[in-house]
Amino acid sequence: MINKGPYWEKNIKACQDKRPLLFKMIKKFIEQRFVDDALRIEMALSATGKPVAKILQPNNSIWLHSPDDPELEAKNIVDTMELCPGELRFLIGFGLGYLPKEVLRRGLPFYKLIIFEKSPEIFYVALNYLDIEELIRADNVAILLGDSVDFTDIVNEHITSLLLTPPKITIYEPIRQLFPEYCLDIQRRVQDVCESVLCEVRTTRNVGKIMFENSMLNFTTAIHSANLAALKDLFKGQPGVVIGAGPSLNTSLPILKEFKNKIVTLAVDSSLPPLVRYGIKPDIVASVDYHPISYEKFRPILDETEDVPLAYVLPCGYMTVKTYKSPIKFFDSIDIPLVHDLRDQWGGLAHTVEMNAVAHLALHVAMIMGLDPIIFVGFDLAYVDFESHAKGMTLPLDIDLENLHWVESVTGQQVPTSVQLIAQREVIERLIKKSDILFVNASKGLKISGTVEASLAKILLKYADCELNAKNKIVKAYYESPKPTYSKLIGYLGQEIKKINVLREHYQEGIKAARQAIFYCNSKNKKRKNTQKKIKQYVSKALRFYEKYGTFPGPLANAIQLIESENIDLFVKEAEFKIKDRDGDSDKLEKVALEMEMIQQSFQTRLNAISRLEDYFQWMFEVFSLEHSLDKKLKEKKGDREKAALFFKIGQLLADKKDLSRAECYLTIASTLDPENPYILSILGKIYGFYRMHTKALKFLKKAYSLDPSNTEIFNLLQEEIKYPERLLKEAKEYIEFQRRDDSGLGKITWALKNINEVLTLYPNDNTAKKMKRQVEDYIFQSKEKKDFFIKLFRMNLNEALEKIRQIGESEIETAQKALMFLKKQHPHNIEILILLSSTLIADNKISEAEKILIQIGSLAPNDPRPDVMLAECFLRLEKWADAARYLSQAIKKDKNLFDLYEQLGLIYKRMARYEDAITAFEKLFIHFPYRKEILREIGDCYMALGLKEAAHIAYSACKKN
Repeated sequence: MINKGPYWEKNIKACQDKRPLLFKMIKKFIEQRFVDDALRIEMALSATGKPVAKILQPNNSIWLHSPDDPELEAKNIVDTMELCPGELRFLIGFGLGYLPKEVLRRGLPFYKLIIFEKSPEIFYVALNYLDIEELIRADNVAILLGDSVDFTDIVNEHITSLLLTPPKITIYEPIRQLFPEYCLDIQRRVQDVCESVLCEVRTTRNVGKIMFENSMLNFTTAIHSANLAALKDLFKGQPGVVIGAGPSLNTSLPILKEFKNKIVTLAVDSSLPPLVRYGIKPDIVASVDYHPISYEKFRPILDETEDVPLAYVLPCGYMTVKTYKSPIKFFDSIDIPLVHDLRDQWGGLAHTVEMNAVAHLALHVAMIMGLDPIIFVGFDLAYVDFESHAKGMTLPLDIDLENLHWVESVTGQQVPTSVQLIAQREVIERLIKKSDILFVNASKGLKISGTVEASLAKILLKYADCELNAKNKIVKAYYESPKPTYSKLIGYLGQEIKKINVLREHYQEGIKAARQAIFYCNSKNKKRKNTQKKIKQYVSKALRFYEKYGTFPGPLANAIQLIESENIDLFVKEAEFKIKDRDGDSDKLEKVALEMEMIQQSFQTRLNAISRLEDYFQWMFEVFSLEHSLDKKLKEKKGDREKAALFFKIGQLLADKKDLSRAECYLTIASTLDPENPYILSILGKIYGFYRMHTKALKFLKKAYSLDPSNTEIFNLLQEEIKYPERLLKEAKEYIEFQRRDDSGLGKITWALKNINEVLTLYPNDNTAKKMKRQVEDYIFQSKEKKDFFIKLFRMNLNEALEKIRQIGESEIETAQKALMFLKKQHPHNIEILILLSSTLIADNKISEAEKILIQIGSLAPNDPRPDVMLAECFLRLEKWADAARYLSQAIKKDKNLFDLYEQLGLIYKRMARYEDAITAFEKLFIHFPYRKEILREIGDCYMALGLKEAAHIAYSACKKN
């Protein structure tokens, strides 16, 4: 153990005070002493008297910092890092702390530095010999020690930084040389975590409104649904299979069909079409996708869903929920007052869990049911055999080859997957960890921690030994589950609408106060005492309102999804202003005005949200009131037309908010009572148009128009439906354009083809559709050819794949580079891939990219001279002669048989006017190649340049004699 140095006490005290977890790790490290393979660290003083450390290795000792001047070295490195105010910087490698200290010294505002250090030994030495107390106590610095570090929460805390500027990663070169694999792993994990967090932010920004609308629209279905709590322990201790849509589902279908009645089957929505086509109807299907296109998963098989219960989340796409045929539905609650306040009406609510994919809802339902064991089928979470999903999906997807990640599979082999699928696995593993249930992975993709791996047939033979009659039990649980009463709903909504009106007044007052404050801050007379008094008055009022109503009081919490995206933008705007005003130069009133502007915007956002919320609540109130009094009013009506008008009114209200299935039900009754009513027929036609049932929609709208040809509204509805094929082709064109901009897989182009085929099914002679189909099929064919080429490479023996790439390299250099980048992800530490990739990049004059890879190779294979030779070539192209010479010299030191390099080295020294060094290089070259007399001419030139004419003439004469 190294003796405690001069800074140990103050540094370790700072750790104990500020970073207790780090303190515990250091304490544990001290107690365990150095392990057998601990680093051998030798301390020394630099030329400037600063402590430095050398890592002693058999062949290549490494200085952690410059032995000349470590502080100057750190300053020079930081100068090249292009630090930006507000950024989130990841530094891989702490060293003794000189580099992070210099970053901190720059004093950038809103700066967050996350430091990774693999070695406790190195950090221990830093605690002893360098004053890093300020670094340890800094709020904007995180220090993560060891291999297994979780930094997702830290990144989530600094979303504003990610939105201000892309995350930046700096790898400290000595640490890269010591731990190349660790550095690569952390770099990949940082990129993945940041992309995952940004993806969630983009979702919040882009789909918050969609999810709010879905939740409000689906609430009118939820009141007729059971909560998942109704399924609590329904099949406790019975075997259940959760069915994903992975490619391995194809081979599992026969076994599932054989055991269907002896297990409980829960399917994700995209697996339903292949299951149904094989004659398997699961006991329940789960759906969470908020996007409108998710309706396409079910549209071709809607009639098959009549006897398959549905589990859904409230923000799920309303078209999916509303058009789903089975009346047996179970919803997963979300934490909004509208559901929470009425929980007793459903007899209580099931607890919610973390979920960001349909797989998580299906698993959650299985766990609520008490199933044990829970068997995963088709949960590949990977592209097994380069297939994206099971065959027979109605919404085709494709693999993005450029963003593949390679992860260990259940067979122990590496399998391609994506960041999104890896993230799904992490949530599954967290859910498993909290349970005592036996989980079995009968899929063929990624390993899932906490599961036992077994074949589906074997595990079902062991556990599925009796008939369960699962679906009947689920249906019974649905009907026995309490649902909200109309009287309770109407009373609740009435009260909430009153609360909304009170909130509206407060927000309007807050907006008015903030607006007045801004006005006086910008006034020409803002320096006057009376104006200052006015500013203070309105600022205080605005702040008071904001403090009381600026969060999510009462009913506003129902509209949180509408507000979150605006809040993100406000945080970014505030950070940008503070960065701009980093020196505090802005006028104080300018700052006040900006703050009031943001408060005004915040109040306006909330005002808009509660107005939208009130619109839905008023609509629900009216619909529920009409439905509640329906029986009574029907008795009061004497004729069929009067009754039809009552059903029509409710149906029209429901149709206005796209509550389609219930609207269709009421309007169908109305149509039966009044078959020649054009208004009823036109709304039914409109509903079938929403369903994308074009032929049926036209039939109803044409009949409605024939009954009332002067009705402009009906005429417009008919014209809109007639243009349905145009809309499909326009949508297809947008998919095609998107695909051409983002050539990652064929997902969007296959959606386009789906639209085009639908048009041709309806109108076989549509020339525009025919032309587009030919173009799309050509594009798919060409893309498939490229994709198949890359997939063949993945399936080849690696040496064969590299030879194939060498063959195409000169003629198709871009394809070769892409193929090598793909293989690099599959084999990140393979030197031959990296060497060949660097070679193609140099040939393509992409010198900076080649340089980065070659430096990485130098860390992975420090004794291999090839990266040095290629780096020399890079610097020659950049005309950086000294760097080129240095790398050539390093290559020769590593392999003394590389005699031919002396020629290039000599020519470089000659160009640099380092004639003595050039002569030495040429002489060594001549020793090994004495038959090459032109070398003597080069030596003669160097002597002549040095003014040694006699020696030059001797060299020239020797050259001529030969």
